[in-house]
Amino acid sequence: MSTTELFPQEADLLFPTLLIVFLPLIFLVTKRLKASFSKSPTLPPGPFPWPILGNIPHLKNEPLYVTLARFAKTYGSDLISIKLGSQLLIVGSSPAAAMEELFSGGTDSSSSTVEWLMAELIRNPKCMKIIREELEREIGSQEMVMECDLPKLKYLECCLKEPLRLPPPAPLPIPHRDAETCQVMNYTVPKNSEILVNVWAIGRDTNHWEDPLEFKPERFLNSSLDFKGANAIRSRKENLPWPTLGFQASSSNRCFSGPFI
Repeated sequence: MSTTELFPQEADLLFPTLLIVFLPLIFLVTKRLKASFSKSPTLPPGPFPWPILGNIPHLKNEPLYVTLARFAKTYGSDLISIKLGSQLLIVGSSPAAAMEELFSGGTDSSSSTVEWLMAELIRNPKCMKIIREELEREIGSQEMVMECDLPKLKYLECCLKEPLRLPPPAPLPIPHRDAETCQVMNYTVPKNSEILVNVWAIGRDTNHWEDPLEFKPERFLNSSLDFKGANAIRSRKENLPWPTLGFQASSSNRCFSGPFI
C-alpha cells in the first residue's frame, strides 16, 4: 500500500505547502537575476550591505568619521557608499570630493574655530609668540584691529586655517539630500541619497598634508588655499569669513597674556 493511500489528506496538502514555501524564494531569485542582467548605475564602492540592516553591522565601536575614513582607505576611492537601513549615504573623503558642487556647504561657527585656535596656541607657545610679535609690529599701540589691518596679519591668517583642518569642531557636517540623480567623479549618485563630507579624513590625508597630525600654521604661508572657494577646505569655510575670524582671533590674542618660549 502506498503512502498516498495511507495519508490521503496529507498528500493533498503537500503541493500547496511547497508552493507557499518556495514561491517567495523563486520570486527573490528571479528578481536578483533580472537585476544582475540589467544595466544598473555604478555606485561608489563600499561594503556589501546586509538585507534590511544595510551596513549597520559593519560599524564598529568607534566614531563614525573614523569608520568612514577606514572604508575610504580600504576601497581606495574618494567617494564611498554605505546603506544605513534602507537609506543610501554617499561620503566624500578627499579634497577632490569636497570640491564637487554636490558636496558644498558649511556648518562650522566662527566662535568654535577661534576657540580651537586659542587652545592650540596655548599648546604651542612659539606660535602664540609669533602672533603677538606680528600684532605689535603691524598694529602697534593701536587699541582696535581694523579691517584694513587684516591683510597685514599673514601669520594670524595661517593660524586660523589650521583649526579648519586639524581639530574640526564638526568632523561630519550636517548631511544634505540629493534632489536628483547625477554623475560625480564617474559614479552615479541616485536621487534622495544623503550626501556627507568626512572633514576629519580630509584634514588627515597624508597625500595632501605634510605631518597632518601636527599644528603647523607655516604650511599655509606659501599656499593658495584661502577662505573664498575652490580649495581643499571649501566644504568647511563658507560660513567663516576671514574678517570675522580675524577680528575675533586678533582681539583674543591682544587680550591674552601667557608664558612664551
